[in-house]
Amino acid sequence: MKLEKLWYSFLDGEQYNVLDNFYFDTEHTEWNNTIKKNFTLILDDFQKIYDSNDIGIVPYINEKLSDDHKKWTFFPLKYWGKEYKENIEKVEKTAEILFQFPEIISAAFSILQPNTSIKPHVGDTNAIIRNHLGLIIPDSLPKCGFQVGEELKNWKENEILSFCDAQRHQAWNNTKKLRAVLIFDVIRPEFFSQKDKICESMTKILWWQTKFQHYYFLGKLPKAVRRLLI
Repeated sequence: MKLEKLWYSFLDGEQYNVLDNFYFDTEHTEWNNTIKKNFTLILDDFQKIYDSNDIGIVPYINEKLSDDHKKWTFFPLKYWGKEYKENIEKVEKTAEILFQFPEIISAAFSILQPNTSIKPHVGDTNAIIRNHLGLIIPDSLPKCGFQVGEELKNWKENEILSFCDAQRHQAWNNTKKLRAVLIFDVIRPEFFSQKDKICESMTKILWWQTKFQHYYFLGKLPKAVRRLLI
């Protein structure tokens, strides 16, 4: 489905009322095929930073989204166009594989520890296709899984699950082993010409969202004021 209008939860509210997909079929894309062909290299990079307990592995930016923010961590490589160069140097092969594609504007290793859930939430914008490459998947539904809207899916190792981040979604790992995926965001083709502006807007939005976590009164700012902030 092709969209015409950009949507941001920061500006338009937390309910995504646009007729849109829950999941996407990305099997035909060059980036999907290239990333899966290099699965072993990517998994080796992940194991390297995880086994060494690398200092670049940090709690997810929004601490309220999981039932224990210390058990949902990530290792960011790029976030809305901003590169984390120290992290990239540690997983150079993964970075080279991903960032040969200009449409990939964010990427991170995501780690969900045993018996940890990510609460239902909507993402920040409909401008992207969010993707999960399964790296270490301890089990399938119902113990370990992912849901967008009413549709439940299993992660699978060396398979890419592509979905609309703007739709309400949640995840859980009710097993005794960790779940690891590579998350990466692809700008939707209809918005690619606006890529730089979208990344700039999202960088400002994320800054304000961080402030909202600590200064709750800011969350009550009217939409008109919020638009002036970005």
